[in-house]
Amino acid sequence: MLERCDGVLKEISALRLQIDAQRSGGLEAARRDVAQHSDDPEAQVRLAKALAASGKYEEALALFLLVVEKQRSGPGEEARQGMVEVFGVLGMRHPISEKYRAELAQVLHR
Repeated sequence: MLERCDGVLKEISALRLQIDAQRSGGLEAARRDVAQHSDDPEAQVRLAKALAASGKYEEALALFLLVVEKQRSGPGEEARQGMVEVFGVLGMRHPISEKYRAELAQVLHR
């Protein structure tokens, strides 16, 4: 039963990321937006969500973390939530999740 719940939670996280990515126009649109507005944290969050929805989890987590490092509220909080969604998709014991959970904890506790 517990495994079934974990599977459902992973699917929900993946769907949330896909919905957010579609709202931003998809991966290529998000890449163009960041190319035009490289310092815009909201554009970076949209790109990170699109990357995650495309299965590019490590690239997405690195970009989310960059936003969190720059600011904790607004886009930074959205980026932190995005990281949690990716952790949900990968599973908390996945090596990528473990790496970025540790890095996120360091950033948040500075």
